[in-house]
Amino acid sequence: MHAKLVKSIFLFGLIAAFFPGCQHRLIKQPLPQTSEQWTQWGGNCRQTFFIKTNAALAPLKRVKTIKLSSSPGKTLLVSGKILFVSTLDGKISTFSLDTFKKLGDVRLPRKLAGTAALFQNELIVALRFSKKSLFRLNPLTGKKRWTADLGSIETEPLIYNSRIYVTTLYKGVVAVDGDSGKIIWEKELQTQSHSSPNLIQNDLVFGDDRGKLRALKPDSGDSLWTASLEGIIRAMPVGDEKRIYIGTTQGNFYALDLETGKIAWKFSVNAGIFQNAAIAPEGVFLAANNGFLYKLTRDSGKLIWKQALDGVAGAPPLIFGAQILLGTLEHKLLVLDRLSGKILRSIKLKGRIRTMPIVNPNTVIAGSEEHWLYIFARGGSG
Repeated sequence: MHAKLVKSIFLFGLIAAFFPGCQHRLIKQPLPQTSEQWTQWGGNCRQTFFIKTNAALAPLKRVKTIKLSSSPGKTLLVSGKILFVSTLDGKISTFSLDTFKKLGDVRLPRKLAGTAALFQNELIVALRFSKKSLFRLNPLTGKKRWTADLGSIETEPLIYNSRIYVTTLYKGVVAVDGDSGKIIWEKELQTQSHSSPNLIQNDLVFGDDRGKLRALKPDSGDSLWTASLEGIIRAMPVGDEKRIYIGTTQGNFYALDLETGKIAWKFSVNAGIFQNAAIAPEGVFLAANNGFLYKLTRDSGKLIWKQALDGVAGAPPLIFGAQILLGTLEHKLLVLDRLSGKILRSIKLKGRIRTMPIVNPNTVIAGSEEHWLYIFARGGSG
């Protein structure tokens, strides 16, 4: 009996040695070089949440519903025909957008929830409630290339010029070399940050929990300016060639001069603003916790229209051509007309939508809190 047990343990160890981590691979072949990518929060490193196209979203036709192991995180990623989904039970899973079959998954350390971004066909993973909270993961092997000790990260990593920029709860804002994992620079904030960084023109911009909006040089971390706003900043700032747009938890929405940080105008609503805005050529769009979507002029902040959403937005608006895609906490996936604000399509899902829906390129992908993932075929050509 003892000899059989020893033999079984030996065989198990031998198998594990020959097949290390094979059950934890995300993909079986290297990711292809493709333009069909959604690599990080907002789609790319200069997030304006605006996709220029003549195509249309509505009508949306559901083609597949997938049951996940837990609720999806905030960010969905796509490379070619492969979808990456992080879930709140501490997993990252992959699915084929051709067959909709699951390709693989990896378990994150201590089953901690995390978020991810794509970098050089590999994953940059940021963890909540972890000391070693940032690492680079090879999806072919499921193994880490490097790990950085940054403490808890509640925000989305920004990737630009082979660097990873993150705002953290206890170590301020940090720039990490994407190849080696070495810290290039870090800047203390004397407070926490729940505001994801954004690259606006050539500036790194983010907010903090004391209502300060900051612009830094991305190469060195040197401060360009700091603006004090009314309320906590939870959203990610967005911007154009002249201005930065950001909302606060006190219901104030600001436009600031990109070069100086001076306030150009302020628009107030009667509810907190937790989602980042989206920018189109003719206006800026913001969703507040009063259940309305607002469209303002970019130059003066004048109200163009406001639209009741029949619920609070659970994710930022995404502008796709002449239409807007938005998910709510009342389980609704909405398509709105960009010029009028009219709701063109309302689809009831099975849970609250806190995951940002994405478009890639002929499908719309959405997730809900009741462990569901939805794949829609979008309407219209272009």
